[in-house]
Amino acid sequence: MAEISIKPEREYLHEIVTKIKKGIYGIPSFQRSFVWRKEQVLDLFDSIQHGYPIGSILLWKPEPKHFPLKSRDIITDGIDEESKPEYYILDGRQRLTSFYCSVLHYDDKKDIFNICYNLEKECFEYVKKPQLHILKVSDMYDTFLMLEKLQQIMDYYKNEPDKAQTYVNRARKINSVLQSYQIGEMLLENCDINEASTVFSRLNSKGTDISKVSMLQAVFYKSKEDVLIADSINEFINSLAVYGFETLKSDDILNCCYRYVGKNFYDTQLLKDLDKLDFTPYWNEIKEDISNTVKFLHDECYVISSKLLPYVKQLTALAGFFKEHKNPTYEQRQELKKWFFYTTYNQLFLNGSLTIVRTLFKRFERFIMGDEVTAINYEPIEIGSNSLSFRYASGSALSNFMIISFIYKYVSLNPDVEIIFSDPIKIKGNDPRGVLPYFRTEDRMKILNLQSADNHFCESYAITLDMVKAISMKDKDAFCNIREKAIIKLEKEILQSVGLI
Repeated sequence: MAEISIKPEREYLHEIVTKIKKGIYGIPSFQRSFVWRKEQVLDLFDSIQHGYPIGSILLWKPEPKHFPLKSRDIITDGIDEESKPEYYILDGRQRLTSFYCSVLHYDDKKDIFNICYNLEKECFEYVKKPQLHILKVSDMYDTFLMLEKLQQIMDYYKNEPDKAQTYVNRARKINSVLQSYQIGEMLLENCDINEASTVFSRLNSKGTDISKVSMLQAVFYKSKEDVLIADSINEFINSLAVYGFETLKSDDILNCCYRYVGKNFYDTQLLKDLDKLDFTPYWNEIKEDISNTVKFLHDECYVISSKLLPYVKQLTALAGFFKEHKNPTYEQRQELKKWFFYTTYNQLFLNGSLTIVRTLFKRFERFIMGDEVTAINYEPIEIGSNSLSFRYASGSALSNFMIISFIYKYVSLNPDVEIIFSDPIKIKGNDPRGVLPYFRTEDRMKILNLQSADNHFCESYAITLDMVKAISMKDKDAFCNIREKAIIKLEKEILQSVGLI
């Protein structure tokens, strides 16, 4: 293997603009679309104006076997079939797109790139109608166009020469700043996509990774007739909104796909040979199997939102089961529910160690293939008085299990009501005993005013008369002490329903 070469450089932004325009630098097809908001574009130009650092960019030259990769048009985000960049922008896409599209003139420019500079206020801003002293950044970046604008200013303010000169000086200063601002570059060469991803994740200040979906996209996209994996996965995730699962990540879906090409998501050599991981021929089957998995979690495990999914790895394991068993029997579905609540309550996926994950998945695999009657080796569960000693935190397994227990209760008393998940009301910080969930938007006000709630409403949310009295007296501790027993009772009921107690 060739030694990876990482070259730190500094380059003028205007030179980068030229290289993008000439096609020397490109946006790889696997990069996400432009997502910045106007405030972020303003912040970028404000930083440039004041000489603040805006971070470095990471450029990657692919190995010959993957070259050239398709790239996105920096303005339209569409796939450019003709481009053959020398380097691809791995990190810095949002910043470079903001600068490039704002400083250049072209037709059909989006509003977000029509940024202006106010010579009076000395700041960048968005305006509906540019005035004489409010110039478009694209006019100020182009020196010849700027000179035309400055001549107009001098003609208009000929009776106020000091003001005219002030505006001219300020405009020239901004032009100079835009032309002379330098940015750091890291040139990454002699490495494959997996190595480039590793370098990126370690250099990136936020510690984020290039998604596996993105890497696969880079390899398999050859022409406009091909499936855009990243786009297809995002469309599929959006379709899961009917179950409240629209916040899944693309890599969550990808982890469910490896089984279709004979791999496991926890294989350490998974990305060694990307060319063998093309799962696009199975895409329709994959979507159906994952949809059935999500429907199962929603309808039978009371996970009415992906935000309530205790562990994404549970989704991966269950999707593997639904791949092999398109129409599970009643007994199999009961066993899946039992496994789901057992692994949730015992926080078995809390430790992300691959060794532990492999053990759990291999045991579950034997169940999938019919070599085991149960999905795991169960041990007795006991709910004690300290079962609510954790701090409530959105997304944690125990917090989600508690909310799911409330959903189980609510659905049993309101089977035909359409429910949603919203952030619960917390009356005592992150004490789980003081957490009050609600599953219809109109129920929020009733929760906040329990004295006026009817008996059925209170029963649906496991609220007793004693709790209402405690709240009316503003005695939060008394409320929590009473509610603790109610929560433990609910959790016992849901565990009993699947045979765990």
